[in-house]
Amino acid sequence: MSILYTVMKITYSLKSLISEISVFVKERNWNQYHHPKNLVMCLSVEVSELMEHFIWVHSDESHTVMDDKKRALEITHELADVFNCIILVCNFYNLNTLELMQQKRPEIFSKKSLSPKNLIEHISVETGKLMENFLWVEEVKLKKHKVNEEITSKVTEVLQGLILLSNQLNVNLIIACREKLKVLRLKYPAHLVKDSVDDYRKRKKELKTAMLKDLS
Repeated sequence: MSILYTVMKITYSLKSLISEISVFVKERNWNQYHHPKNLVMCLSVEVSELMEHFIWVHSDESHTVMDDKKRALEITHELADVFNCIILVCNFYNLNTLELMQQKRPEIFSKKSLSPKNLIEHISVETGKLMENFLWVEEVKLKKHKVNEEITSKVTEVLQGLILLSNQLNVNLIIACREKLKVLRLKYPAHLVKDSVDDYRKRKKELKTAMLKDLS
């Protein structure tokens, strides 16, 4: 298989995934909440959930987190969530995700001793630096917030770190993200969560309470 064919296949798969994510959001009318501060806050939460799996694990042994099938699935889903958030940030700023992935990697990524735990630590730190760009920015200004060199740089570092981490854990991010979208479609049906997830959760809670009451 030629390198050109491989690149074309990845490009097509990524564009197709980005389109799927855009449709998923549009069907639920969630774009109204997708200004960059909310998206980066969501990214920070997802990175933290991913990092939980590496607490109390020695760096040299952090690749073994995938040995347990249940844990491996949870990590794969968390990787997909992080990737999804990065794609949404890129979409907001019209950044080309594939171009960012292909940019020259920072020197820190060339270290031979870099472990999965090192990478998630780096991703977490760079996500925090990305978040700093939105401190004290008024909500009304965020929908028209302009990208700058610092934002592009930090998004690139988080994205490239995620790619390296996924490679070390033998996870195909595009496939993982597609599988997670299937889960999310079932969890948040478009006709029930349009405009707001909170109303849907409230109805589910009320229904569960009523069912428990009937059983008692």
